[in-house]
Amino acid sequence: MNFQDTIDEVNGYALVKFWASWCAPCRVANKSLVKMYPRLKEKGVVVISISLDENRKSWVEAVKKDRLGWLQVREVRGWYSSVTTDWAVNKIPSTFLVDQEGNIVGRDLVEADLDKLINQLIQ
Repeated sequence: MNFQDTIDEVNGYALVKFWASWCAPCRVANKSLVKMYPRLKEKGVVVISISLDENRKSWVEAVKKDRLGWLQVREVRGWYSSVTTDWAVNKIPSTFLVDQEGNIVGRDLVEADLDKLINQLIQ
């Protein structure tokens, strides 16, 4: 199963996050997402992290250290992958909130704004 198949199987909303173990702002954002994850999960939002790490060991260590408890995918081609082009990722961290039809309904929202948008969409 490829990444797009995973997105297509989501019945509700999905938060897709692009990051890397070597990216300091990404690691800070991970802490915020770990804190927010129980609320997202409770609301049925699926979280999918896509790492641009080319080094598997660094990626695995970062996932463990940051305690990322949701679906993790590593794009072995890093910035040179088609997924970064397809999603127009030009910086990390980058996040996308995707609805049931595959439409991007939010991008790079801070925690409070993401909470507010999800609450509006789910009502």
